[in-house]
Amino acid sequence: MKIEWNSPGPVSGAFMDARNDVDALMGPIGAGKTTTNLFKHMTLATEGLPSPADGVRRYRLGVVRDTYRELWSSTIPSWWKRVPPDTGEWTGGHDQPAVHRIRFDDGRGLIEYEVWFRAIGEQAVEAALRGVEVTSWYLNEADLLAPGVFIYCRSRMGRFPDKSLHGEPAYYCTTMDFNAPAIDNYLYLLLVEAPPPKFNLFVQPSGFDPQKLLSRCW
Repeated sequence: MKIEWNSPGPVSGAFMDARNDVDALMGPIGAGKTTTNLFKHMTLATEGLPSPADGVRRYRLGVVRDTYRELWSSTIPSWWKRVPPDTGEWTGGHDQPAVHRIRFDDGRGLIEYEVWFRAIGEQAVEAALRGVEVTSWYLNEADLLAPGVFIYCRSRMGRFPDKSLHGEPAYYCTTMDFNAPAIDNYLYLLLVEAPPPKFNLFVQPSGFDPQKLLSRCW
């Protein structure tokens, strides 16, 4: 498998390099936010620790979207542009949960990388994500998700791989992206007004100075 990808700009590049508990990328439609998030996690997989059992590095990403309609019409096609479904093992049907498992060698050894695609819809978050044990999470269009989704996912990171078999993950996090949300959206308080330590917001300016963009959005 050969994948070539270049950051669409300096803000996306800084987002790729960041290693916080939460890294969020805000920007306009068509700015490459989804692909940047997906490839950030693939990069994190290459930085993982080899299993003491077999030397393989393992990483599982949980991708969460508001509805299956949006997941299949937007998020999954963005992933398929870089990693087609006939690469590795793809399971899952249209408008349902899906999993993509791939194996690749980055020159330092074998990596097993999994992407679990889920949507919340009208379900409670516990029902929608029950049984999903991941290394890290990516909340796509996070402003459309309820605050409880973020809270639930933050409490269930670093659960893959099985520590008793393959050791602790080297690093895990939650990333997210969104267009500029409304002032009453939970993301405004969480990431702009009073961000906790190691919660970082990256703003793609779309031709504006970042601070001017924020003042226009909020």
